[in-house]
Amino acid sequence: MHKLLSIAYLVVRLLRCMRSPLILTMLRLRGVQVHSTARINPGAIFEPSGGKIIIGALTSIDRGVILRGLGGTIENGDDCSVNAYSVLQGGGGLQIGNKTRIAHHTVITPANHIFSNRTKQTISESHYSIRCEGTFTNISA
Repeated sequence: MHKLLSIAYLVVRLLRCMRSPLILTMLRLRGVQVHSTARINPGAIFEPSGGKIIIGALTSIDRGVILRGLGGTIENGDDCSVNAYSVLQGGGGLQIGNKTRIAHHTVITPANHIFSNRTKQTISESHYSIRCEGTFTNISA
């Protein structure tokens, strides 16, 4: 019985080791540019939708994350983390700087707001609106 458990454990470990390269290959076949050191959870959803998605080195994409190109580009820098159930949309072009941490359940949509004065900060009581020239680097609210 002990030997069977040991063999089953080794098989599971082997399959887990093979899962990461398989996920990266599947994403590359769909047109997503993923660095070989990126860690992608199998539960993450990538939808280029006529756009471009680029994932940098040592970047971690957690379970339930949705990345939608929507005709634009999502460029995720190196050593970033996108935590569980976040949504990143690239319709207006989204560039995330190196070493950026995005909290769980965060939604970033660069295409649905128009600001006439980009120097004026926008903050409401119910949420934070963060504006910059399309680059999000080390944002925390």
